[in-house]
Amino acid sequence: MSNPNPFQTTLGTDAQWVVFAVMALAAIVFSIAVQFRPLPLRLTYYVNIAICTIAATAYYAMAVNGGDNKPTAGTGADERQVIYARYIDWVFTTPLLLLDLVLLTNMPATMIAWIMGADIAMIAFGIIGAFTVGSYKWFYFVVGCIMLAVLAWGMINPIFKEELQKHKEYTGAYTTLLIYLIVLWVIYPIVWGLGAGGHIIGVDVEIIAMGVLDLLAKPLYAIGVLITVEVVYGKVGQGGSLAFDCLKILKWWKLLWFQLVSIHFSLCVCRVTSYFLLN
Repeated sequence: MSNPNPFQTTLGTDAQWVVFAVMALAAIVFSIAVQFRPLPLRLTYYVNIAICTIAATAYYAMAVNGGDNKPTAGTGADERQVIYARYIDWVFTTPLLLLDLVLLTNMPATMIAWIMGADIAMIAFGIIGAFTVGSYKWFYFVVGCIMLAVLAWGMINPIFKEELQKHKEYTGAYTTLLIYLIVLWVIYPIVWGLGAGGHIIGVDVEIIAMGVLDLLAKPLYAIGVLITVEVVYGKVGQGGSLAFDCLKILKWWKLLWFQLVSIHFSLCVCRVTSYFLLN
C-alpha cells in the first residue's frame, strides 16, 4: 500500500491558516450583520456564527499543532498522521449545519433526534476508522456511509411530505441547499478513503481537500441559507406565518449558547489531548 507524505508539512499548515482566516472573517462579518437584522432572522445568523467560529477554532488548533506530526496511526511504512481536531470540529458543526435546514421545516423532535444521532455516529465512525490499522478500518467507513445515507433520507423527507414543510416559499430553497450539502458530504468520505483510509494521497493533499470542502460547506453554505431566510422573510413580511415567536427563539438560543460555550471546551480538549499524545 502506498503512503505518500504521511506527515503534515508547512504546505498543509499554510492551508490550515488560510481556512482559519476565512472562517474567522466569516464569523466576524456574520456577527456584525446580525446586529442590524430583525429578531425573527437572528437565529439563523447565530447558528452560522457558531459554525464558523467553531471551525475557526479547530483550524487554529490544527495549524498550531500541525508540525508535531502526532498522533499517528499504524507503524513503520504504514504510519500516518491523523488530523483529529477536524473530527472534534465536525461533531459540533455538522449538527448545526443540519439545524440550518431543520429550521426551514416542521420536523418533529423525534425525527430531528435520530437524524442528529446518525450524524454524530457518522463522525464517530470516521475518527475510529482513522485510528484503526489494517482492513478493519473499512468496516467503520462503510457503517459511517450508512449513517450518512440514513440522515440524508431523513432530511429528504420534507421535500415530499407537506406536513413536514413550514411554508411553500421555503421548499424550493430547502431542496437546493439540501442537495448542495449532500453532494459535499458525499465527497468527504471519498477524500477520507483516499487519505486516512487508503493512504493514496498525502496528508497535505488531504488537508487541502478537506479545507476546500469545509469552506464550501460552511461559510459559502451559510451565505445561501442567510439569503434564503432574508428573501422569504421579505416576501412574507413581519406579520407572516414564517416569523418565529419569541419563545421559540429563546428555546433555540439556549441550544446555541451551549454550542458557543462548547467552542472554548473544544479548544481545551484539543490542547489537553495534544499534551497527553505528545508526552
